[in-house]
Amino acid sequence: MTRRTRRYLYLLVAVGAAVLIGAGGTVVWCERGLSQARGLAKYGLWPDARRAVTRYLWVHPRDTQARLLCAETLIKDEQLPADRSAPQALVHLQAIPDTAPEGARARTQEGRLELFLLYHPTRAEQLLRRALELDPATPEPYYLLWKLKDLTGRSHLAESEFWKVYEATVVDRRVLRLREWYMSQFYPTTANPVLDRLMGFVAAKKSNPELTEAFRFIRFRNEEPESALCHAALARWYQNEGDARLALESLDQAQAKIQGAEQDPFYLATLISILIEMGELDRADRCFQQWPEPHTGYEYWLAEGQVLQEVRGQYAEACRAYDLALGEWPGTVDWRTRNRKANCLARMRDQAGAARERAAAKVMEQLMDEKIHQRLRYALGFLNDPKCARELVDFYQKIGRPREAAAWSEHIARLQTQSASEPQSPAPKGG
Repeated sequence: MTRRTRRYLYLLVAVGAAVLIGAGGTVVWCERGLSQARGLAKYGLWPDARRAVTRYLWVHPRDTQARLLCAETLIKDEQLPADRSAPQALVHLQAIPDTAPEGARARTQEGRLELFLLYHPTRAEQLLRRALELDPATPEPYYLLWKLKDLTGRSHLAESEFWKVYEATVVDRRVLRLREWYMSQFYPTTANPVLDRLMGFVAAKKSNPELTEAFRFIRFRNEEPESALCHAALARWYQNEGDARLALESLDQAQAKIQGAEQDPFYLATLISILIEMGELDRADRCFQQWPEPHTGYEYWLAEGQVLQEVRGQYAEACRAYDLALGEWPGTVDWRTRNRKANCLARMRDQAGAARERAAAKVMEQLMDEKIHQRLRYALGFLNDPKCARELVDFYQKIGRPREAAAWSEHIARLQTQSASEPQSPAPKGG
């Protein structure tokens, strides 16, 4: 080996060593990215945290915790517009498989993004239900499903989600859930003003709640044009505003683009109700026959009762269907359906039964009077006042809701226990 050859060999070795040292330093730098990102995230330094965790993912692309953190940095970085950050965050979340320990959390976060940032309630609901399949004990998906139902005109179908949330809430905060539940069921249009504002559906503090709801439904429909849920929510809004013709036109015009309408109970219940109101009875019957399994639940029993009464003239069978609807929430307070049952009984020449149903309907209608609920809303502003809480107990007892009445009674008992345990001030001495 000549001197020149040895010189070249030494140089090659030196360069190789430098490359290896540099590569090793880069790997160490990347490895430290996750711990650095977590530290930066504690202080809300999202851009720097994202850069750090991105370095780490170069070396560990399958690290699910790093993927979750990277998605978080994208969403919480206010410098990034949502239409840019949300799709990027979804890429990281979708890279986390269901089988990973973070699978349920990833599906929950996906659902949150799809609903609140991308306005895809149908996709969000699928993801949240998948999260619950993976981890039924996690309360967050239940809460998000409750809010999703609120935002899509289905507050009355959220009872199961509410009670899951209530049971998972720490005892001292359960009364806040009870207040939220009352508003969700009796004032659904105005139950979530903060969400409507954050999602961009209302800009001013003083706005028309009904129009805000319509804007929300229109945005959902535009962002998910193939969704039966989104079209049904808007059509039901038109019907509730007294325009059944426009409601039917909106569904018929969108029929070609809607996917899975015949498998969506909420869509079918909406369409059947509108068709009956418009006098298209045969079509309403055909739609009802498409109802998928399971044949159960408030909306199914109500639709069946209407079809049996208005289309087929089978009044005894309609009464049985109405009884089943009245036995499930919100049938308890559905005085209109009690009147439907009374009309069926009258057709069957059971005048005494019809009179009893009309009387019961009248009592419930009076309990839904705005003056009563003004008083209840006022009481909800004083949650630490046992006297105000007793008004809620009394109301729920009158409408046949023992579980809510018991929950409010438990709150009163906690208030009384706290009051008894507080040290009493010594009585002033006589002069």
